[in-house]
Amino acid sequence: MTADPAELAAFGRRYRRFLRLASLVPILPMYWRLDAARMLGRWASPYRLKAKPLAEAMAAALDYDAAATRQALDDWLANHGLAAATLFAFTPGRRGWLERLVHVADATMLAELASNPGLVLTAHCQHQNLLAAWLGRACGNMNPLAASAEQSPLYPWIGPYIDRLNRDSAAWFGTGRYLFLDRRHGALRTMHALLETGGWVLALCDTHAPSADAGPAGQLFGRRIQPPQGAIRAAIRHRRPIYAGLMTPEAHGLSLHLVRLAGVSPAQVVSEYCQFLESHLRLRPEAWQGWEWWPSLPPA
Repeated sequence: MTADPAELAAFGRRYRRFLRLASLVPILPMYWRLDAARMLGRWASPYRLKAKPLAEAMAAALDYDAAATRQALDDWLANHGLAAATLFAFTPGRRGWLERLVHVADATMLAELASNPGLVLTAHCQHQNLLAAWLGRACGNMNPLAASAEQSPLYPWIGPYIDRLNRDSAAWFGTGRYLFLDRRHGALRTMHALLETGGWVLALCDTHAPSADAGPAGQLFGRRIQPPQGAIRAAIRHRRPIYAGLMTPEAHGLSLHLVRLAGVSPAQVVSEYCQFLESHLRLRPEAWQGWEWWPSLPPA
């Protein structure tokens, strides 16, 4: 996110207008919603202001020519429109659309996750809240590690929408809840207790957070990434399975992908997770918000 106050304010105002428009999508007839959401993203996403660096990052990472880059950017903006529209569809009267929208790529793996509590690693795929909600519904319990709404630099402009997303998606978590990391000690204690006693925890694993005790790094499109690994170490310590999950856009809507990772050390888990993420992003680059920060990652 830009640090320039004027640019941030302009982006925030445009984002607020965009979300106001997105709130109308779930009241359209069911068969119009998917196309309308994607069209809204292409035409009105605030990320059109950041189109050039997003496109350049995808082109560099994926070795795309100009035509492929334009298509990838168009698909990215369309996916943002869909994510914005689904924000307003978690409530009981509208969730039927989400149930039709999401396809589980491997129902057997979802059943394994539901019967074997552990840690799910995911990415900023634009639908990470929906992914957590979907898994919470399947498992009866989900506890995503997250930053509180107030920590977002966009909160002054879109705070009520972020609060709504957190509140409405959490209603799908069963007995779980968001574990907000600004309440660090409480969140970490709860995470350890959940993994020790048989709960489900979800953690984002696609940002670069280097520090003396951060742990091993992985590789993502030729760049070095050192994601936060406290949850990984906790799951290994408590001998809980570790899964990778991602929600990607498809012609019909969204696909939920899950695999169980085989790694038994933080280095192995991070490496295997990065391979999982890169393999899906090569097919669906629009499923990652991380093109914003990928150029800043150090070379591998």
